[in-house]
Amino acid sequence: MKKNLMVMLALATMLSAAVAYGAEGEYVAKCHNGCFVGAKEAETGVIVFKGIPYAQQPVGTLRWKAPLPAKRSSAVYDAKEFGPAPLQNLEEGDLDLVGKPNDEGCLNVNVWTADMTTKKKPVMFYIHGGSYGWEAARLPFYDMQYMVKENPDVVLVTFDYRVNSLGFFDLSKVPDGKVYKSADFKDSGYLGVLDTIAALKWTKKNIKAFGGDPDNITVFGESAGGGMTSILLVTKQAKGLFKRAIAQSGALNLTMNKETIDRLGQTESLMKATGAKNMDDLMALTKEDILKGWMAESGKMGPEGGTTVQSLNNHPRRGGGSIIAEDPLEVLRQGASKDVDLMIGTTADEWNYWIPLMPGDMQEKMAYINNVNNISIGRYRKKAGPDKQGLIDEYLRIARDRGGKWDKRHPGFWRRMEMMTDMAFRFPAIKVAEAHSAAGGKGKTYMYYFGKESDLADWAGAPHAVELPYVFNNPSVGGTEIYGNVDPALARKMCWAWTNFARSGNPSLDDFVWEQYDVNWRKTMTVGNDKVIRMIEKPLDEQRRLLEMVGVYYTV
Repeated sequence: MKKNLMVMLALATMLSAAVAYGAEGEYVAKCHNGCFVGAKEAETGVIVFKGIPYAQQPVGTLRWKAPLPAKRSSAVYDAKEFGPAPLQNLEEGDLDLVGKPNDEGCLNVNVWTADMTTKKKPVMFYIHGGSYGWEAARLPFYDMQYMVKENPDVVLVTFDYRVNSLGFFDLSKVPDGKVYKSADFKDSGYLGVLDTIAALKWTKKNIKAFGGDPDNITVFGESAGGGMTSILLVTKQAKGLFKRAIAQSGALNLTMNKETIDRLGQTESLMKATGAKNMDDLMALTKEDILKGWMAESGKMGPEGGTTVQSLNNHPRRGGGSIIAEDPLEVLRQGASKDVDLMIGTTADEWNYWIPLMPGDMQEKMAYINNVNNISIGRYRKKAGPDKQGLIDEYLRIARDRGGKWDKRHPGFWRRMEMMTDMAFRFPAIKVAEAHSAAGGKGKTYMYYFGKESDLADWAGAPHAVELPYVFNNPSVGGTEIYGNVDPALARKMCWAWTNFARSGNPSLDDFVWEQYDVNWRKTMTVGNDKVIRMIEKPLDEQRRLLEMVGVYYTV
């Protein structure tokens, strides 16, 4: 009895404070859904909390439903291991996730903080990428301890959201079952967005326990995470949850309307692959059934050039009753986030990232992606209409050209690669920057263009995601074929710029003034392959001007 009383008194003492120390090397954060025990990272001494639920796990009858808030609790939970990755198919060597648990019950956050006593630190909330179909917050290049070590006055949060057809699945045409009706799953096309909003709400509610300032949250993300960040700017449900936003290589074009979703047909393909006939059948599928169905051949070509069901992954659905407007860019122009500070940008050679993901040896990869480019640009020509063909031809005449053996084998190869980069990433980012800048609010607008090339592959250039180890000041992702060796001095500067933006809304450095973006001068922070940071007016403006005249924004 005496022992139980002592335990109760100790727990009561712990619960009376925002934070408390556990056993040696442990730290406890009191949140609304429990007291979570973290520990210090051995390498940096940064305190980390892993695998904290931010919502009820979407399993059983909650599959394909909007996330429900995490239930209140005063229990003590261990938070020293990452939660499972979102359910996805993993192959040998895939992003260090092989052998790691992945599951439908993946709605967890991770928090890094330098100490548990300093209060009102700026909070940076990172959204991982993966084409809305893959990846997880537990990946090594999302390890935020190095960013916090360099910037101990900042708190970093990462989290997981549902991906692929569990997170972005249009169920509107699925026949009703006896128990489940398709109309009861109206949010299925943008569940990953709702998961993100739920994680933001949890963060705003609980981040004080980790020393964070709930009134100074910066949302940032890359690729699909950049697209998600952009979506949050125009979604009413996210209003007031963050103060600043950084969209890296992802904009509002990374959404799909109903017409595109129907054309890709992921829902029909998955039902065919699994034998499901109605909603009851879909709800009865095991996770193994879903994983097997995702790997089935679809007979179509998805946005990323694959042919399996999972490669037809739907981006968040816009329009038709979605929380995302039919034209979210126009919503941004009208001032949806005019008082939010925004930084947005791309890398110089985004599309090169997909070269090694193509099938076969290097010659086959180059031939395959060249075919993908021809198909995609052909669709772009069709959307533009016959009177715009000359503009597209002119673009392909003046676009940056790397030359070399691959261009000899496939004439115009690098100019088509440049067009794919501009169509999918740079031009959409510019339109977001324009819309935000012109909205007339208090929010400042900044743009960047990252051109530091990988030094380990002559074809890589500065591909998609190449800036991540620099932003995160993270040495653990260097030395790969895509990323190359990371220059530590440049990494510190990039990391400081990002965290300076989170602190004050101004990413300038002590020796560098980062000027704001507007449609007249289009001043853009650029990082050259010489590793020098500089401001440039109207970079690659003739290419931008031609795409502006073509007038196609939503290319998928």
